[in-house]
Amino acid sequence: WGLLVEPGKMYSQKVPATFKVTMASLGPDVDDKTAARTTVMLRIEDQDDYALCSLTAGKLEQQPLELVLMEGETIAFRVSGNCPVHLTGYYVNDHTNMDDEE
Repeated sequence: WGLLVEPGKMYSQKVPATFKVTMASLGPDVDDKTAARTTVMLRIEDQDDYALCSLTAGKLEQQPLELVLMEGETIAFRVSGNCPVHLTGYYVNDHTNMDDEE
């Protein structure tokens, strides 16, 4: 799973399948001299926005995360700052029914 979150835009959707966000990273084209601190924000359902991490070019450009977003939740990502942020992770396979088959 991956998403490029651009400044000034909000990305929202109803989660089609459970996934885990494992990394937030500034892109390779970020200029250390003009980039300010950028914070990744998340909203789940109608709750408040929560800061996941803050990234600063030339200092802290990647942050490991361990965030599971469940199927059916309505989520929204945005960044506060002037840098785009790459979010990456993977879809979570639900193996709970496999025990019943054995």
